[in-house]
Amino acid sequence: MKNYSIKAVDKIRHQQILMNLFISSFIGLGIFLRVDQLLIQTLIDDEWHAVHQILKNKPFDIFSSFGKSDYSIPLTLLYWIESQYFALTEFIMRLPIVIFGLITLVLAPLFISKKYSKFEAVIFSLFLSMSPVLIIYSQKARPYTITLFLVYFSIWAFYKCIKSDKKIVYGFMYVITAALAVWLHLIVAFFVVSPFIVELVKTFNKSRKTRIQKIKQLVAIGIPTFLITALLILPPLIHDLNALSSKSGKDVPNLDTLIGALHLSFGTRSELVVIIFSFLSLIGIKRVVSKSVIFINILVGFVITLMVIFIIQPAWVFHSITFLRYSLPIMPLLFIATASGGYYILNRINLYGKPIVQIIFIALVCVLYLKSSPVVDFIKQPSSTINHKVFIYEFRDGKNAFYNHISKRKTSAFWDTLSDTPYKYNITVAPWYFESYNWDAPIWEKISHQFILPGYLTGLCIEQRPGEVPNNKQFKFKNVSYLADKSDLTQREIDFIVYQKSFRLNFNNPYSKLDDCINTLKNNYGQPFFEDELIVVYKLTRPGEQIDK
Repeated sequence: MKNYSIKAVDKIRHQQILMNLFISSFIGLGIFLRVDQLLIQTLIDDEWHAVHQILKNKPFDIFSSFGKSDYSIPLTLLYWIESQYFALTEFIMRLPIVIFGLITLVLAPLFISKKYSKFEAVIFSLFLSMSPVLIIYSQKARPYTITLFLVYFSIWAFYKCIKSDKKIVYGFMYVITAALAVWLHLIVAFFVVSPFIVELVKTFNKSRKTRIQKIKQLVAIGIPTFLITALLILPPLIHDLNALSSKSGKDVPNLDTLIGALHLSFGTRSELVVIIFSFLSLIGIKRVVSKSVIFINILVGFVITLMVIFIIQPAWVFHSITFLRYSLPIMPLLFIATASGGYYILNRINLYGKPIVQIIFIALVCVLYLKSSPVVDFIKQPSSTINHKVFIYEFRDGKNAFYNHISKRKTSAFWDTLSDTPYKYNITVAPWYFESYNWDAPIWEKISHQFILPGYLTGLCIEQRPGEVPNNKQFKFKNVSYLADKSDLTQREIDFIVYQKSFRLNFNNPYSKLDDCINTLKNNYGQPFFEDELIVVYKLTRPGEQIDK
């Protein structure tokens, strides 16, 4: 009997070691995916809202408005400081986001391992590490990975405060992280205040004395949280209420929105995979909330957020990615619920105790996930525009409006001529547009197998354009080029300047002088190397390199 017990213990220990190895491997993979290609990413879309604020406003103006175009006030203030006292770069802008993305990637599986089985922690780690949405958001100069971490951390700190002897320490942690989360992104307010609602509801069946004590405890935490949060968000609310009201009463999510959000959450193009994972999550949700009060609060926060969305009807919320961004904290809950669904099924059929069955289940989840995951494309086809909406707007085939839009435009034959020598040439394209729907770099990179840099026209033929920063010590962007500065092009080892003719995009161009830029380029860089009805290409010769027309 004693020998049998030793063997049983060894078996369990070996199984735990194997599961820990799986978790560590998935975390390592997640770290790689979040830092891979980070340094070559172009700023695009909403990332520019903060930069535009820095270019035209002072700190008080930034602090006192949410802006017509959404920007995160504390992040923008941080960028302003960095631009004034250091030099703002794409990497510096993204560094806080990357850090919090990595912290979440490491700490979340540790938390799950303590509350749930190792098997569930493995499945959770797989989803977390390979989530295309979380990978992209970990490289995007927007507050989403920060608020995702702060929401979970603040709820954890709240319950440590009410259950621990160190009430002041944990209370301080909650107050600061909750207020900061709301300041970074207003919509997460309903997640960070959910503990007050949950705990208040719990008092309904308690004695009057217990109820009063609990209310006093909630008030003691709630008042400083409210005051600090109000100090941060009331100035922009009062000073520029129109910035928020102008974005409300516009749109509501529909069934297609929710289905698309599930595809994005589970990181898959496949309807079958969504059905399987959704089924598992429905089975597992009861176990998840029964073992962790944090996930109860996330569920409550999501329900409240959903109600508020239908009430205020924010603009563009019918887009799946916009809806998911507003309810981002629900994603880890979906991951662990799916894992718990698998745990429940294996237990019900009396197979959970067999390690080989667990490994087969994990392998099946990996195959289902990888077979239809866009993450595979990130690795197979490197890109300088992973933040482009073509990669994250929609995962369902045929539903990606951005890809459908830019893929319909004609593409020059020039890009095909570069595909035989992948990632050999440095190419800059102008005019560049910071909105995804007008920037076709994902298509060009896919065809040519070369990285594309935006070409700035500031100082060449125009004074200033949205999506461009001056060539000075305040900004040191790495993944751009200044066409007015030959030394800048030489330093960046640019091989080709590609200039898009204005009618190619087929929209009313607000910059009437852009057509004049072709003549300026010709004066500066000589006769074109290549020209067709869409583009003009100038070759910048580098010693020892030559390309035949």
